[in-house]
Amino acid sequence: MSIEAVPQAPAGAASSPRDGDSRRRVAVFAPHLVTPIRNGGDLYIWRKWGALDPARHAVQLFAGDGVYESASGAWLRTDGPGGAPTLRSKARAAAHALRSGSDYLSSRFITPAYLARVRRHLAAPPELAVYSFACTWLQVAPLVDDARASLLETHNFEPKFYLDRAREAQGPARLAASVAAARAHALLARLPRELPLVALGQSDAEMFRAHGHATVLLSALGYDPEPPRTRFAPQGPIRIAFVGSLSIWMNVAAIREFAAGALPALRQALGAPLQVLVAGSRPAPALVATLRGHGIEVHADPGDAELGELLDGCHATIQPFDSSNGLKLKFATSAARGVPILGYIAPPPELAGATSILTSRDMREWAAFLRRLAAQDAQARAARELQGIVRGRTWRACAEANLKALDAARA
Repeated sequence: MSIEAVPQAPAGAASSPRDGDSRRRVAVFAPHLVTPIRNGGDLYIWRKWGALDPARHAVQLFAGDGVYESASGAWLRTDGPGGAPTLRSKARAAAHALRSGSDYLSSRFITPAYLARVRRHLAAPPELAVYSFACTWLQVAPLVDDARASLLETHNFEPKFYLDRAREAQGPARLAASVAAARAHALLARLPRELPLVALGQSDAEMFRAHGHATVLLSALGYDPEPPRTRFAPQGPIRIAFVGSLSIWMNVAAIREFAAGALPALRQALGAPLQVLVAGSRPAPALVATLRGHGIEVHADPGDAELGELLDGCHATIQPFDSSNGLKLKFATSAARGVPILGYIAPPPELAGATSILTSRDMREWAAFLRRLAAQDAQARAARELQGIVRGRTWRACAEANLKALDAARA
């Protein structure tokens, strides 16, 4: 979860390429992205493509709430303040998808208002068009058919993502996820096999290749540089934190199930006072009441500074998820800050083998891990390990590696 401040470009600032501008023009189409940023998919696009060197790349972002240009490592909004977001509400998108036979993401994000924004503000054909989600390419690419190259950010292998949701859900939610999986398969079948894709994990990349996609680039994660961690959880109760948008079903289901099932076993195995904190955006009142009923402290809509203070006061973050979808940036947030991690799913490859990360479903192992972290200097050692691993793995390096691989594939 992150909150991003977005300055406005100066009045009269140009949104078209300057004469003689030799920078590579990149247009990023992310109709799902709105600020302030509170979910991982938005953060991934925002941080990755905004990190390119502005001396070498002119990057324009068409988001769900406006048009932005990158400048000196930050985004500036160039279409003026106060524009209304173009995406439909969740309820309206679901109804539209049922009426039109469309997929949910297309119905929610690719609206006539968004397409009009692209037509109005795309000043010149980009040298590279980046599409966030397959549905975006299908409907936006015809508007930018003069782009020299295209790249699709897949985020997940969507059929598997929805099938995982179907296995976890019950009743109508299971049916809805199963239908979404079928529609995601149909949508992927419409993509050209020569369209280069970006996958966020090796397993996703292999599934795309198995479906016949010729060019699948594997993207690493970027890690936001953090100063060496010097503040740690004080003496007293052991403290763990769950961080994630609390309006996203996957996060809500994970923390509900942990609170009802694993948490009592963890408390019993630990045999010492345990404080559990949950921090995230837009929690429903019913969720807050449920979590508090399990003795969990809820921090709704924390800013970046507040979230940093919260994490520094904890021995570890927890990731009680049954699927790796959506976890990569949660690992990145904790590791960059030097906070140990407890979870059910193995970390990204660069973090594999870190002694400060435990992958287990056994609450006795969680308890032993937390007791070790409560020992003198253990948190400082863990912070040095994690921050040492991710040092230099910047968002700019992540984006530039994808561009290099794309150029090599096209050569």
